[in-house]
Order: sequence, then C-alpha cells, then structure tokens
Amino acid sequence: MSDLPLIAIVDDDEIAQTFTEETLRNHGVATACFSSGPEFLAALDSLPDLRLILLDMQMPGMSGHELQCHLEEMGVRIPIVFLSGTLDVTLAFSMFRHGAAEVLCKPPDTTRLLRIVDDILAAAPASR
Repeated sequence: MSDLPLIAIVDDDEIAQTFTEETLRNHGVATACFSSGPEFLAALDSLPDLRLILLDMQMPGMSGHELQCHLEEMGVRIPIVFLSGTLDVTLAFSMFRHGAAEVLCKPPDTTRLLRIVDDILAAAPASR
C-alpha cells in the first residue's frame, strides 16, 4: 500500500482521464481511474485510503450527480470535485447542496486544480 494520498478519477473521457492522472501523479498523488460510476462503485471497498474523488458530471448511464447522490445515500463522505465540459448552473448548485467541494470546467487550469487538491487533502484526513 502506498503512503501517497489516493484520488479516484471517474471520467468516461479517456483523454481527460489520462491528463488528470498524469498531472496528479507528477504532483505526488496516487490515482485510481474509472470510466463509469458503476465501475467506481464496484471498486469502492478496495479503496480504503481514498481521500478525494474527481468526478465527471456528464457520463452515460450514471451521471456524476447521480453517483454523488448514491454515495450520499450509502453514507460515504469523501470530498468530490466535479469536472465538466459544459456547466449547468442549476445542476452545479444542486451538487454543492449535496456536498461538492468544487465544480471546475474542463479542461481545468492545472495550477487551480492542484491548489484545490492540496487544500482538500490537507483538510481531510483519510477516513470515510
């Protein structure tokens, strides 16, 4: 098991997922990548040190917001940063009401993303 903080990237866009993964790994963060909400949920129990979820808002099947609500119903309290190619203000407000830490447009500014990640990791000890 790694001593690095673990961040899950849930994004059906392979290019965006790879970019985010490389950015975080270069920043000293371990990552686990998933292409869908159901794939992430199936692996959740194997990620005990998960500290943050970077979550695409618009995925086929289960949307990012639906995954957020499902995690909330399960009692899982892991900070979520949403990433979206298009920003729906009404949906963003709903995500914040359900506990989203941040909502960023794709592609996110790398400096801003890393600052947000650092802030969340510093404030949130490894726990569920």
